[in-house]
Amino acid sequence: EELRHAVAKEQKGFMAADHCAALKTHVSEETRAAKQEVQSILKMIPELDAALRARKQHVYSAEVPSDSVDVALHAVLRAGTVTPPGLVCRLGPGNYMIGKHRVHLQAGPGGTLLCSKDGEKVHPLADLFHEQAQQHASVAQPHQNF
Repeated sequence: EELRHAVAKEQKGFMAADHCAALKTHVSEETRAAKQEVQSILKMIPELDAALRARKQHVYSAEVPSDSVDVALHAVLRAGTVTPPGLVCRLGPGNYMIGKHRVHLQAGPGGTLLCSKDGEKVHPLADLFHEQAQQHASVAQPHQNF
C-alpha cells in the first residue's frame, strides 16, 4: 500500500512538472506579445500628442489622490500657468508619459516638480512643458523663407 501511495505521489509530481513546463512556454509567449503591444502603443503617443495639441485638446490620466506627486502634477495642469501637453499618462508612481516623453517626476524644493527624461539630469517640469510647447509651435507653424 505504501508503495502504491509513493508511486501515485511521484506521478502527481511528474504531471505537475509537465504542466508547469507547458505553462512556462505559454506565459513566455504571452509576455512577449504584451511587451510588443506596449511598444506599439508607445510609438503612437507622439502622433496622438501632436493631434491633441493641434486641436487645443488634452487627455490626462485620472488623478491618484494617494500619490502626492500626481496630486501636485494635476494641480499644475489645472492652474493653467503653463502650456499644457496634449497627453499626460501616469504609468506608475512617479513615472509618466508627458507629451512624447517618458519621464520620472519627483517633488522638488518649495513644492516644485522636477523631472528627468531619457537619462538627462533632473530639471523643473515647467522646462519640459516649455520645451514641448516650443517644439509644437515650430512644427505647427514652420518658418517660411522668402
